[in-house]
Amino acid sequence: MQQSRRTFLKALGAASAVPLLHRHAGAARQSAPVSSQARIALQLYTVREAMEKDAAATLRRVAEMGYTWVETGFFPEGMTLAQAGQLIGDAGLRVCAAHVEIPVGEHRDALLQAADAFGCTNMVWHGWPEDSAYQSLDGIRRLADTYNDAHAFASANGLRFGLHNHWWEFEPIPESDEGRTQWQQQFGEDVPEAMGGLPLLLLRPLLEPGIFFEIDTFWALVAGQDPAAVVREFGARAPLLHIKDGATLSTDGPMVAAGQGLQDFPAVAAAGSGSTEWMIVELDRCECDMFAAAEQSFTYLTESGLASS
Repeated sequence: MQQSRRTFLKALGAASAVPLLHRHAGAARQSAPVSSQARIALQLYTVREAMEKDAAATLRRVAEMGYTWVETGFFPEGMTLAQAGQLIGDAGLRVCAAHVEIPVGEHRDALLQAADAFGCTNMVWHGWPEDSAYQSLDGIRRLADTYNDAHAFASANGLRFGLHNHWWEFEPIPESDEGRTQWQQQFGEDVPEAMGGLPLLLLRPLLEPGIFFEIDTFWALVAGQDPAAVVREFGARAPLLHIKDGATLSTDGPMVAAGQGLQDFPAVAAAGSGSTEWMIVELDRCECDMFAAAEQSFTYLTESGLASS
């Protein structure tokens, strides 16, 4: 794989002088019709508080909004994966992807249990909390080894393993001379300037090609990137997108229904056309009712032709 990585790095470093990812500068929203075959789903983390009170009723309400697909997150304490899968099916919902712990060591059995319970093959490392390894080139190489190991286990069991980002994977890291030397020793060349020191771009060529990315478009925006440029850059490597919106660029501020905040989702959809398989609505928090925001997001994305149910 080393030769293919080196070839990739050379091509990337010799790319256009225009940065791969640039600071979001409030570009004009695209109004042209967008052709999209992406399906819409809801990340159940959005309704976690309601799930704690009455999971069955919550899932039925999600289905009543029009969602037929969900992505799993965390479930109420004491609920088994099998029980969660049964409730999801009873509500007439299906699972497009499951958020899981990295399937290494003791977490490998849980990955297989989730796949069986939810009947899905897309298994996503949710990426929380922040790993300090993202702050150095050496740490990024160590993360790549872990992710490649997880991918090998998932693939051997007929599953796909992917990575979900937050904001820190798109914030430039300090690059020490020692780190650059180690990188050069491994690849035979320096860190390409085109990568801009962004952890996720530095990580990508170190990963097995079967590992996919679930790009969280809002966290990319919060980190100062243009989500459409990020989606375009990752292309087919990012078949899953998290669709979330906010009125302010904050890591802990309230969010809003898709299309009501700072995001330019028509541009994101256009950038991912032909590559995006799933547009997954998620709100971490919201000043308004979570169910209302989730339903408004569904209406916006489907009636705008950006995703289909």
